[in-house]
Amino acid sequence: MTVADVVMKDVVLPAEIRTAALEQATAHQKAAVQLEQARAETAALRTMANAAKLLDDHLTLARSRLVQAAGPGSRMVLQLSDGPAAEALSE
Repeated sequence: MTVADVVMKDVVLPAEIRTAALEQATAHQKAAVQLEQARAETAALRTMANAAKLLDDHLTLARSRLVQAAGPGSRMVLQLSDGPAAEALSE
């Protein structure tokens, strides 16, 4: 006589094992969330650094962005004729 097939049903794990498995799954999920948040923050910082470099390198772009950020109805005075800004414009 040989056994051809064995089927296990209704296996109940001890509470300690169930608790440990749940804690492991929760810790894994939290780690994945933290990793994704860190990646998103890194991407945002990289984007802001690139934008800052562009604004530093291109004065006209910086002024255009300033006007755009001020919005309609805002009053703004830009000094274009004296100081380092004027020198940068003449180059």
